[in-house]
Amino acid sequence: MRDEPPISLENSDPHRTKILFLAFTVLLLVNVVFFIVTESWLSVPRADDPYYQGYALHYPGTSIAPFGPNGSWGYVMWYKLLGVLGKETRFLTDANNISMSVGLSALVFAHVARGARSPWTPFAAGCLVVLSYLNMTNWPKVSHFAIILVLAGMLAVRGIKRPSLQFSCFALTLLCVSFVRPELMIGACFSFVLALGSTWQERGQYPLAPSVFALAGTIAIALLVHFIVGLPMFDDMGRSGMALGQHFAVNWVEWTADPRSPWLEYKAIWSAAFGQADGIIAALRANPGLMQRHLGENALRFVLLMPTLPFIPVNNAIPIVPVSLTSSWMTTAYVSGYVFVLAIIISLARGSVRCALFQREKISFVQWLCVLAAPAVSCVLIYPRYHYMLWFMIALLIYGWTALDQRWGRRNYYWLWVAGFLAGTETMNILIS
Repeated sequence: MRDEPPISLENSDPHRTKILFLAFTVLLLVNVVFFIVTESWLSVPRADDPYYQGYALHYPGTSIAPFGPNGSWGYVMWYKLLGVLGKETRFLTDANNISMSVGLSALVFAHVARGARSPWTPFAAGCLVVLSYLNMTNWPKVSHFAIILVLAGMLAVRGIKRPSLQFSCFALTLLCVSFVRPELMIGACFSFVLALGSTWQERGQYPLAPSVFALAGTIAIALLVHFIVGLPMFDDMGRSGMALGQHFAVNWVEWTADPRSPWLEYKAIWSAAFGQADGIIAALRANPGLMQRHLGENALRFVLLMPTLPFIPVNNAIPIVPVSLTSSWMTTAYVSGYVFVLAIIISLARGSVRCALFQREKISFVQWLCVLAAPAVSCVLIYPRYHYMLWFMIALLIYGWTALDQRWGRRNYYWLWVAGFLAGTETMNILIS
C-alpha cells in the first residue's frame, strides 16, 4: 500500500479540520459526563488535596510554602490561583479535578492530532486519559499538572526552527516545571546540554549570536533562581533519600510480612538491612543481594504494569504503591495493554511509520527522552509509583496511537477497530469490576 502524507492540524483540508474539532468537542463532553458520574455512579471519591490546599489558603500574600524548592511550589501556586475564585474545599477539589482532566486529555489530543490521518485516533487517546487509571480522582494531581505544563511547552517550542533555540527554551520550561515535580530538573540539565551541542553543530549554518544569547540567558536565569530560592533536586537532596528508604521498606514488608509501617518505621528497617549505608551504592556494598532484589522487582513491576495502566478502570484503581501485580479486575488491563503494545510493534515494522515518529519529529522525541530520564531512574531505584509511571503512560499513548494511525489510519475499517477496542475494553472492565 502506498504511503500517504499525514493529515494534521497544520496541513489538513477544511473538512478534516472540522471533524477534528468535532471530535475535540465530544472529548470535552466526555470529560464533563465523567466528572458528573464518578462520585454518584461509580462511587469514586475525589481527593481534596488538603496538603496543597492548606498551604495555598492559609499562607498569606506571596508566601508559598514553608519548605524548600522540592516542595511542589508550582502546584501550590495553582491552588492559590483557584483560591481567587473560591475558597471552599469542595470548590477547589472539583475545579482542580475537572481542570486536570480536561487539560491533560486535550493536550494528548493535540499532540496526537498533529500527525493524525484519522480523527478517531486523537479522540481515542484523549478518551483513554479520561476514562482510565490515568485520571484517578482519589490522589493529588501534582504530576498531572506537571505533565500539562510540559506538553504545552512542547507545543509552544515547535514553532522555533533552530534546534539550539528549541532545546534552550525547553530547558527553561523544564526548569520552571521542576518547581512542580523536582526530578524534571535533571531533564532541564539534559536539554541544556543538547542546546549546547546543537549550537556547535549549527555553526556556519546560522548566526551564532541568538543561540549563544539563549544559552547565556538560560544560565543566568538558573543562577538567579538558585540564589533566590534554590534549585530543585540540587539544593535539597533529603527528600530522595527518605523516598528510597520508605519504598525499600515497602518491598521489605511484602517479602517478610513485617508488621511495621514502611512509611513511619523505614529508618529502622533500612538500618537492619544495610546498617549505616546512606545511599544506593553504599547499600549495594553492604548487602548486594537485598538491594539487587529491590532493584530487580522494581524493574519488573515497571515493565509489567506500565502498558496496562491506561486500560485499568478508574473505579478499580490499583493502590498508589502497586505491590500486587495480580487481581481479577486487572485481567482486561493486561489483555488490552499488551494487545495495544503488540499492535504498536507491528506498526513500527513499517519504515515510513518509524520515519514519521522518530525522524520527522526527531527533536520532540529527544525532548521526551530528556523528560523520561529522571522518572525511569526513580522507577527502578526507588519504586515504580504512579506519579513516576504516569509520564511513560502518556508518552505511550501519544506515540502508540500515532504509530497505529500512521500504519492503518487511512484504512476503511480503522474507525471500527478503534471504536471496538475502546468499547470492548470499557465493557469488560465494567463486567469484571
